[in-house]
Amino acid sequence: MENFATEPIGEFKEITKNYVDWFNNRRISQKTKGMTPCEYREHALAV
Repeated sequence: MENFATEPIGEFKEITKNYVDWFNNRRISQKTKGMTPCEYREHALAV
């Protein structure tokens, strides 16, 4: 297990930023019928 206390804070910020971007924009969810959150929002607005 990595110890974040010894890692530079900039690296931690970059990892966190990448995770939040993936979670909000690229992850696929069965709950949204296989769409990413962005695709689901666009689909919901188009209806």
